[in-house]
Order: sequence, then structure tokens, then C-alpha cells
Amino acid sequence: RYGRYMVANIHMGQYRNGDIGFMSEKVIQLLDDIHTLPALVRLRDDWIQTHVQVGDIVHIPVGTDKKLSNDMIIDNNHGYFIIHPDRLISSTAVASSLICLRKSVLQQKVKTLGDYTEALVHGNLIHLIFQSALKSNNFSLENLREQAERAVHSSLDELIAIKQDEAMALDILEKTIPFIKSFGDTYVGSKPRKDATISSDLGPNVGQRLGCKNIALTKVLDVEEHLWSPTYGLKGMVDVSVEMAMEPNGKLITAPLELKTGKSSQFIQHRAQTVLYTLLMSDRYDINISTGALLYCRTNNIYMVEQARNDVRNLVMARNRLASAMQNRHALPAMLKNPHTCQHCAMDSACLLFHKSVENGDGASSGLSDWFDGKTNHLNETALIMFRHWQQLIDLEEDDIDYIRRDIWRMPAELRELSGRCWNNMVYDSSFSGETESIVSFRRDAESKEKLNMLTSMINVGDPVVISSTQGHINLGMGFVLRLNHDSVQINLTSPLRSTPKRGPNFDEHLRQVFVNNGHSNTYRIDKDEMSSGMALMRRNIVSLFTQEEDGGDVKRRRLIVDRVKPSFVSPASIEMPPSLNPGQQGAVEKVLSAQDYAIILGMPGTGKTTTTAHIIKTLVERGKSVLLTAYTHTALDNVLIKVRNSGVDVLRLGNPEKVSTRMIYICYQLPPLVRNDVARDSGLQKSLFALLAEAHPEAIAYLEYQYRMNKDIMTISNNLIYDNKLKCGNESVAQKELYLPHYQQALYKIHTVSSCEKESCWIEQALDPR
Repeated sequence: RYGRYMVANIHMGQYRNGDIGFMSEKVIQLLDDIHTLPALVRLRDDWIQTHVQVGDIVHIPVGTDKKLSNDMIIDNNHGYFIIHPDRLISSTAVASSLICLRKSVLQQKVKTLGDYTEALVHGNLIHLIFQSALKSNNFSLENLREQAERAVHSSLDELIAIKQDEAMALDILEKTIPFIKSFGDTYVGSKPRKDATISSDLGPNVGQRLGCKNIALTKVLDVEEHLWSPTYGLKGMVDVSVEMAMEPNGKLITAPLELKTGKSSQFIQHRAQTVLYTLLMSDRYDINISTGALLYCRTNNIYMVEQARNDVRNLVMARNRLASAMQNRHALPAMLKNPHTCQHCAMDSACLLFHKSVENGDGASSGLSDWFDGKTNHLNETALIMFRHWQQLIDLEEDDIDYIRRDIWRMPAELRELSGRCWNNMVYDSSFSGETESIVSFRRDAESKEKLNMLTSMINVGDPVVISSTQGHINLGMGFVLRLNHDSVQINLTSPLRSTPKRGPNFDEHLRQVFVNNGHSNTYRIDKDEMSSGMALMRRNIVSLFTQEEDGGDVKRRRLIVDRVKPSFVSPASIEMPPSLNPGQQGAVEKVLSAQDYAIILGMPGTGKTTTTAHIIKTLVERGKSVLLTAYTHTALDNVLIKVRNSGVDVLRLGNPEKVSTRMIYICYQLPPLVRNDVARDSGLQKSLFALLAEAHPEAIAYLEYQYRMNKDIMTISNNLIYDNKLKCGNESVAQKELYLPHYQQALYKIHTVSSCEKESCWIEQALDPR
């Protein structure tokens, strides 16, 4: 289904085009990636401009009932050519790339956590209300107001960010509720009403071409359907997937419904998004979904959007340009050099930093003159070098993650299971009842009982996973492994688990596109997900570090991390230490309480880092401080929080620390990052921030040397081999501790009587004998 070709050779040729004469074509020799069989594709007309190189991976979509020939022609009227199809690109990014390709690339590379605005927050609230009403098919004022209250309660953090309370938000939403009710009364039902008309004041009159004047949304198939399409190299979130009746042509179609809460001034971009969503849904539902709908919620204007050949071709070519630009790790597309557009761009900080540091640009080369200089003059040469260095390392690591993720759809599940990154032939356990609706369970299919033990895979508790059907429907759900045993797994979903599309009675692809709920009767593959969004978040943090203060930059941490300014300490007020803390732990507490910038606690395994951290938090809280605790793993975090809670301190466990104010005291557990790329590792990406700061300022370190896990003999071995003789036993009881094995002699006797082991040279006895 997702066959791939590798480009083996490229040359320019000519072909005769009727009376016009000879025209140029780009002739590309391909090799099938499975059988390495040769094929030829000829790019003509607009496709000749496609940027493709030897070694690139490409895909040529065909219908499910068709096969590719060995000599294909792709021109303005036939076929599509997909570059780097395994790089799934957001449909929103493709649409926005029509305005600025560089901005779209940066949006993919740098995670944006931009400032909340009233328009953004209230737009999200209207989305939630609209989607809930559609899902429940209830547009009564009572239900809409109830959904508004639920939406507001679930968005309190966003409302706080824009300085609005619940009452104010509900008052503003109350003005929108009549429009939502009017839409439901008019457009939602079993058949089209006479007043359920299609707007035609913007764009082409699609309704006229389709023979359609009135529509009705007869059924909601899904809400916020997260779709991946390895066919077109796209991904996206469809607001609402609907079944739509049309009159007078009498058709019943499946279509994406895109909701817009703003103005229609960006209609062209919104229309492009909707066209791309028809491609995504075509891939998911295995039919040609040629029409979508675009609704502007504030005015109830609904527009039909047709999947016209010219539009799709231009969008696929735009997607290819974006994919090629993303593939080029060493350069960004050229700057737009439009002062008005650039000064109002959400990606301006990242764009200017890359231009100055990576591209060695200035005000003149950017086309932005003094405005560029004002945004970047605060950066010295050291900062520019560091920014450039870390961006290059992240690029290297990201290549490896992209390479692994594509195996979710390119590698057969049975083969990926052998590599430990997949569980194949899993069935949904309908008898399972989790603590919440988001927790689901899968078990091995009965026919797979003799397959690999799930505990031996490389997927562990806490790992992100992607759930797909074994029939080829990619990403029906995503989540994290919650619990695991030898033949079943429980997953905490981050979005509802979708069922695979099932065609309903009297289905007709052209006249009656009806789908019914298939439940979860099919078999699944569950793949470990490589979360490349982590790379985008890393870039965002680095951009924030180097951005000037008035644009939200982190000046204090730039001085400490980039300029390596010496951290300051002041003598704390008198501290009453509990007798349970050893001298090293007491010193660590004093070091943290005296720190004005940061303190580093360096402790070997078993030296009581968790206990020390819990006491530090308790002391800070008693002094009126707010404490944000972060850790490399959920387990490490929860171990500390359990001790903190047991000490009588109230805790709030946050699932999304990105939304927490940075105006807090940070305590952070940090382990060396896991780095896959050898060059990135050797160049410093594996070195943690702790290690960098510890090397620069050892006076900021508090050492924990007393350990409580090993007796003195075992500790001596670890000291000599690993810890440079820095470990000490916490007390004499720890130093003299021995392993007690009940029934030791009986066990040895049994071993010696049922095996060929000789008692005189038994290695088990020598290893376990405490003498």
C-alpha cells in the first residue's frame, strides 16, 4: 500500500506534444525498494520543476484497484509524485507555506508555545462547544450553555493567561451560542432544509458544479480525527468528519468539516487546508473523498470545497517543496524580506536567530534593516557559536528519529516485532474496565499465544505508542504504556481510540458513502513511537534562551548557561536539620537554600538524593516558596512526591509542565540524555546541562557520598571500578549487612542431587556463601 522507490538516476529529455512540437521532460530512473526492480517516471508540465535528487525516496499514489507500470508519465492531468513521503507534514503547514515557505519549515522545526490571545482562547472554546453539540446532536440552548461551562472549566489555565475569569468568558460565549444553535437547527438533521443553503460569495461556486443547493449533516463519524497519510506524506487533525446529504442531486457523502472561528479573510489558506483534509480522509476511508465543507462559525456561512485536480496538484507540489526544505538539515528557505509581514510573524525570533547565527546574516541581507539589528544586537559571538552548535546537533539526532518512525507503516508488523519495537496481532479487550475511559487494554490474539513474550520487547511502561490496524489503517490512536505483562498491555490514550472504517448497507462510492461503527473487532499492531516533537521542543527552548528579553527571552538563564556567569550564594537563615540526614545531605540542603541562581547535587546511586530533595522541598515550602519539581522520568518524580506528601506538604502533580510559570524555584533531576546519532553524541549532545554547569563551576556542587544500598565489600568493588573511591557506607549497619537466604542448604542439596554440578567446585555455592 505504501510502496516506495529510490531515485537511481535523473536526466532531462524531450517528448513530442502534438502540434506544439518537442517539450522538455525530467526522466527519473527508479528502483523498487522491496524487489529493487527498475521503473521509469517522466515528469512533465509543472511537475518538471520538482526538486529531486539521486538517493531520494519517492512514492507514486495509485488507486487500490490499479498497479504501477514500469514507464509512467506524470503531467498536469495525470498522476502525483510525492517526494520524501515518510516525512509526514501538517496540512496546516502546507497551506501556510503558500505565503512563506521559511515560516512553515520553522513551525515544523521549532515548537511554538506562543502567547495566548483572547481570539485564540475563545476560538478554542467555540470549537469545543460546536464539536460537543455535533457529537451529541443536541443544539438546545440548555445543552449549549452546559457545554460552554464544561469548555470553560477545562480551559482555566488559558483563561488565566488572558486575565479572564469564568464569568467573563461565559458572558462572551453567550453571544456566540445563538449562532451555534441556529446552525444546528438549520444544517443538522436527517435531510436538507430549504434554508440550509451553501454560501457562494467566496471562491468557485462548487455547489453549482455538484448540482447541490442545500445540505444536511446527517451523522458525525468522528471529532478531531487525527490522520496520518503515508500515501501523500501528510498528517492533520480534521475538526469533524461527517456524513452529509445533498439536494437536489440526492447524494450522501463522507466529508471533512473544517470549523473556523475567525474571519474569512484567509479563505484561500482555509480552502487549501480543507482540500488536503479530503486527501487525508481518502487515505483513511479507502475511497475517493472529493468534497469538503468549510464553516465560519461566527456568521454560519458554510462553503463547499471541491478536490479539483489543479488545486490538488498545486498543493501536492507545495507539500513537496516543504518536504525538500525540511529534508535539507543545513539550510532554511530564503527569507521573505517583507518588513510588514515579517514584523507580525509568530516565528520572527527563530527566523532572525537562524539568519544571524547559522546564515551569518545581518540587517541588509535580511531585508529588514534596523528592525533586524534591534532584535539581534544583544547576541555576542559566543552566543552565536553556541546557538549554531546546538542546532546542528539536534538536526543530526532528528534524522535518526525520523528514520525509525517511518517503520510504523513501512515495516511489516511481524518483522518489527522481532526488533522489539512492536506488538503484533493484538485484540481490544472489551471486558476490561479502567480507572478512566482513556485507559484501554489489549491482549494477544488467541492464535498468537506462542509468539514472543511482550515483556522481552523494547517497549516499556511509560513509552509512547501508536495503535494501528493490521489491515493498514495507521494511527487509530496514540498513548502511553501504563501497565504491561507477558501477553497484555494497558494504554493510557491521549485521544479516543478510533474504529476502522466499515462500509454500511447499500454503500455506493459515488452516490451513498455510508459508514457504520465497526467497534474494535479487528486486530491491531502497537508500535513504539519516536516522539520527534521532543526535538522541536528542544529547539524552542534554545530559541527562548537566545531571544531578547522584551520578546520573551530568558535573559537570566542565558547569562548562566551561555555566558557561564558564576552562580551566587548567600548564607541562609539558621536551618534546623533532622538527625536522619547525614553530613553530606545536610550540606546539600544548605547549598540549595543559599543558592541565588542554581545549585547542583551530585550523588551516586543509593546516597539518598530522593530523601534529600524531599527535605529541601519541605523546607522551601515552609519558607513560603513555590517549588516546581521536574525529573527525567515519571518514576523519579513520583518517588520524590510520595516522600514530600508523606511529610505533610500538599502537592499538585502536573501532566504538562510546559504551562507552569517559570517564576518558580526549580529543582530538577537530570540524567544524561539518550542520544542515538553517533556524531551528535560525540559532539556533545549527550552531555547534560548539569554536566556543563558542573564543569564550569564546581563550587556550585554539593556531593552526596554516603550510600545505603551496598555493604562495604560490594561497595569496594564499585568504588574501584566506577566511583573513584568516593563512596562511603552510611553507617556500620549498612557496612556489615549480609544477604540472608532461607533454606539455603536445602536448595544447594537439591541442586547437587538433580544436576551434574559437583559440590566441590559449585560456582553457585561460592557466589552465595556469605563467608
